[in-house]
Amino acid sequence: MTNTVQNFPRGRPGVQRILEPILLLFLTEKPSYGYELLERIRNVIPGWEEPDVGALYRFLRRLEKEQLLISNWSVEKIGPARRVYHITECGKKYLQLWMERLEKNRQLIDSILDHYKKIDISKTPKN
Repeated sequence: MTNTVQNFPRGRPGVQRILEPILLLFLTEKPSYGYELLERIRNVIPGWEEPDVGALYRFLRRLEKEQLLISNWSVEKIGPARRVYHITECGKKYLQLWMERLEKNRQLIDSILDHYKKIDISKTPKN
């Protein structure tokens, strides 16, 4: 297990940080290249403010540096060479940690929303 998995982020993940589980999840399904991943983000998470292409590639390179991904160049008969990303075993373990965190956060959010639904806002004290 790499240092990355051992140092799974504590506290609140930021908006950019949420790219980690999204990309790892997509790459668990199949190896892919940057533009294809960006297109999948658009299709699977409509309305989410996606990263620009440059930021996405920097993010992928960081995940690779952290040994969550590996990449290789794929040369197709048509078109330019593409860097294809694959999830590593370490990346799969890291994704599992993310899924546990997201499940816990979902339970927290559901609890807050359930409580809110029970409150009659019209009867709350006015300042």
